[in-house]
Amino acid sequence: MKFSSTPFTIDKKYAAELAKKVQAFTSATRTRKSVFVTFITTYGTERNAYRDQVVQNELTMDALFAEL
Repeated sequence: MKFSSTPFTIDKKYAAELAKKVQAFTSATRTRKSVFVTFITTYGTERNAYRDQVVQNELTMDALFAEL
């Protein structure tokens, strides 16, 4: 989960950190299933090349307060 007062920007360094975390999780759990990186943020993530490489799903604050 990330809090930011503006859309969160994923840069090259943070994208590499996320990829490393996915690799560590995959190795530790020995899963052969897909791992999907999902961001839960206040205002979403800014679309750029790094976001498109790493993030598969995104939930914003609006989804948490939507009427059912």
